[in-house]
Amino acid sequence: MNSASFQSAGHGAASRKVGRRLAVVLAIVAGLAGCDTTASFRDTSARISATTRFDPVEMQGRWVVRERAAEAQDPQATAPESFEFGAVDGSQIAVIWSHRVCDAANCVDLRTPLTAKVTGPGRFVMPRGEGPPVGHWVLWTDADYRVAAIGTPSGSFGWIMTKGEARADLMQAAREIMDWSGYDIAHLQAVQK
Repeated sequence: MNSASFQSAGHGAASRKVGRRLAVVLAIVAGLAGCDTTASFRDTSARISATTRFDPVEMQGRWVVRERAAEAQDPQATAPESFEFGAVDGSQIAVIWSHRVCDAANCVDLRTPLTAKVTGPGRFVMPRGEGPPVGHWVLWTDADYRVAAIGTPSGSFGWIMTKGEARADLMQAAREIMDWSGYDIAHLQAVQK
């Protein structure tokens, strides 16, 4: 329900205020979920590759974004985000995207069901907002699928994610892969738990 229908439903001032806040939050979500492809956090002339080790079945479980490539002044840079990879059906993976969206007054925690489509070794695409699906490349994962570095050739985003607690040596290995892939690791921001 948008803020206009909230107001036209005959609700009082409190409902209009909630409706306006909801409209602001929805606008923020639409902007964030679209993954701004104009920004780049990597040198696009650097080599980048997706790991052939990627196995959708091994990715099953909850992955928490621990570090995100972002500008320090970005208010969403440290916002919690996780992905729960579920059942695999052919090249389709069920995913639940959990994320927090904030404006100046409020924060809202959202859970969005998605379907990721495997497009090649170490590569999948997921819908993000109203724009076209976004390609994700698994740049690296340790042999036991505890830590993964994920990015894209355009450098529009980059994440280091963990399944469970973050081991310092594996986090460092993921940062080194991000660096090798052309990411400016000075832009990696620690994400709230």
